[in-house]
Amino acid sequence: MHEVLIRGYSLRRIETAMQRSELSLLTALTGKQRSIIPDGQPVVLEIVVTEIKDGEQRAEAIQN
Repeated sequence: MHEVLIRGYSLRRIETAMQRSELSLLTALTGKQRSIIPDGQPVVLEIVVTEIKDGEQRAEAIQN
């Protein structure tokens, strides 16, 4: 199992597309690319993927 953290701006539209399985690719933009995105448009600044080991999954299940 993996945990995925997406950091950016105006991510609600991206979240909706992911829930509807309408998103085929998600990538973070470089600094040069960010300047061409109009205000209010979704911008992904960083994507972090972390593997969750079995022990961590069990600990979370117990806490919830």
